[in-house]
Amino acid sequence: LAEVGDPRATATLAAELERGRVAMPLVLKALGATRDPAALVPVLGALASKDAAIRLAAMEALRPLIGSDARAGDVLVEHLTDDDLEVRVLAAEYLGILRVSASGPKLKALAGPGNPSRLRAAAIDALGEIGRPEATKTLLDVLREGPTELHRSAATALGYIGDPTAIAALVSQAQSDRGPTRHEVVRALGSTLRGRSDPNARKLLRQLALDGSVKVSLAAIAGLAAAKDPGDAAFLRGLVEQAAADRRRAAAWALGELRDSGSIETLGAGLSSKDDRFVGDAVWALGEIVVANPKDKASIAAAQRFLYAGKHSGWAGAINGAGALARLLWATPRESRVELLGTAGKPALTALAFHKSRLVRINIAHALASLSGDDDAVKMLAQLLRDDPSVHVRIAAARALARAGGAKAAAALKLAADGDPDPQVKAAAKTPPAALPPRDEWRLFYVVDASADDAPVRQEPYFVHTADDLIWASYTDARGDLTSEHMPAGEATVWAGSREAEY
Repeated sequence: LAEVGDPRATATLAAELERGRVAMPLVLKALGATRDPAALVPVLGALASKDAAIRLAAMEALRPLIGSDARAGDVLVEHLTDDDLEVRVLAAEYLGILRVSASGPKLKALAGPGNPSRLRAAAIDALGEIGRPEATKTLLDVLREGPTELHRSAATALGYIGDPTAIAALVSQAQSDRGPTRHEVVRALGSTLRGRSDPNARKLLRQLALDGSVKVSLAAIAGLAAAKDPGDAAFLRGLVEQAAADRRRAAAWALGELRDSGSIETLGAGLSSKDDRFVGDAVWALGEIVVANPKDKASIAAAQRFLYAGKHSGWAGAINGAGALARLLWATPRESRVELLGTAGKPALTALAFHKSRLVRINIAHALASLSGDDDAVKMLAQLLRDDPSVHVRIAAARALARAGGAKAAAALKLAADGDPDPQVKAAAKTPPAALPPRDEWRLFYVVDASADDAPVRQEPYFVHTADDLIWASYTDARGDLTSEHMPAGEATVWAGSREAEY
């Protein structure tokens, strides 16, 4: 039953907990696997056991059950003082997931000195998820006093909370700190500035963007991107034109996050670079800018640049060229989309549906979907849905056909729903896609190697499949980070670029 995970087994499994004929950890694991809300109460009941192994098994079974169900909150708060460390760690983690504000005082105490490091880290993470400014002082204390292994968690939590009263303390520490985790202090400052314009803090970030430490510099540039003050665009353009590779790439990305239309030529001029890391981020940044200003006359030239990048650029440049073009087409009024592509643009777009990269093909499917009423676009999508070897490309084609609409698209979808060998493709062919969500959230992906004690993975290619059916490709930076200030809400799938052939 633990393998099957069938919610129809919930009542039977709950009854077995009472009978005790089967080892309780096995029954609890099976209850968790059902993912059935009705399993929550019997699993919570098992936390009253005097046996630490049963309590831990119950905690582990809760992970797929808690969702956003507040019924678990009071019980979890009680287990912040459990005798078993693993139970306490999981209780703190789950309270963060549930955002139980009432747990704040206990979590602040657990985040402080004298507690095991893993428990402190879990409490810090939970305080960040809950997002209450009452935790700011505790987190600043951790960032100032250490230990250094908790600085990343504390910086992330401060970023989630975004308490403006922390800015002065973070500015002071960023100026004076010379330790190995100074970049985390700078990251906390930048995150706290998100959507705010503090002239003194931004001045410091511009200074730190030129710091001798690449990690500090990258954190400062990311902070300027988070602040989104147009007054920093000229400084960032200077970095794109003159800085070394890591800072140049970060500055190009940041100009996109600022959506600064004055940077279009600066970014466009860099697309001839042979550095795929830079080109990928510059193309995506250019896309961010023109998508925010689709009626700007520069959009037509940008569309041609995206088509060129899709065909001729390296790995990230081609994927992001196709993705930026798809975004621009959807941002453009329907009646102007073919005009945006130009006479040669539509054949060039269709040709990219045969690109060797399946990630490019996914983005091109989304672009073709914008040309509703165009028989050639529907024909190409139907071919992708029928013939492409990648399940994810076929899913993208199915969703694109549903968005394009029309009798021919409906016929192609019915064929796939009846005959595709993959159940995911069949489901996509039968299910109308959701409305495209706005890109109004920020995300930070910290990529680590679990086989190497969670060491950060630096300068490696990764791609992110977002909830608006697009692929964004980039390379982790010198800190192991991938960051975006404009992401859609919903789940994002992150894969190593080296695994594209499996996608």
